[in-house]
Amino acid sequence: MTQRVSFWAVLAVCATASLVDADPTGIYVIEQVYTVWGNAGLPVANTYYESDSGPVTGSASGLGVGGFLGTATSTAGPDGLSAYRIGDAGSADAYAQSEYRFTSGYSRLVLNLSGAIGEWAFENLAAMTLTDETAGVEVDRYATPHLMSELDPTTIGGFDFDVQFEYAVDPTHIYSLVGMVEAHRGEGGTGCANMSMELYSVVPAPSAVLLAGLGAAIVARLRKRRTL
Repeated sequence: MTQRVSFWAVLAVCATASLVDADPTGIYVIEQVYTVWGNAGLPVANTYYESDSGPVTGSASGLGVGGFLGTATSTAGPDGLSAYRIGDAGSADAYAQSEYRFTSGYSRLVLNLSGAIGEWAFENLAAMTLTDETAGVEVDRYATPHLMSELDPTTIGGFDFDVQFEYAVDPTHIYSLVGMVEAHRGEGGTGCANMSMELYSVVPAPSAVLLAGLGAAIVARLRKRRTL
């Protein structure tokens, strides 16, 4: 597995990104579920929960302790995940999640995650978990930094993220990929997070296959000559 991660500070502007299947013939989706939930008001006055195989959106509003309106909004679907909240401290929380169960057409799987974490980044989150359901093991997990000790001070105003993972997988196994975003705020203001996922399967590089074949041939020849 290899990993490439990059972060940079940005203005706290969150827009829904997209899920793109870069190789439609390489990923065979068995099931997909999109879910949103959240709450607003302090104490909680309203909540929402929606789950479907197609795009879903949910929203709730309620008054916070200061008497100001708090609103939470979530969107989940093939075009990505987005969570947004605005209002008094602790007056709204928003969540969005996508789950895909699939098989890979080839033995190499590539996953790209990209998106944005809004202002006061340690209170907002984007994450994913990849599981091999057939083997019953978690393959990998990732989460954007959300602790002050993990963040560069320049990211307090928000940051973009762009991460790539590569995995060796078994085409006969069933896998699940869960993506999630959360938006919170411990003081008055906005909080937001969004993420898109690009997942595709590729054939191992011909050069690697050729080198492996040459290596096996050389080993066999040396053994035949009893020099190994």
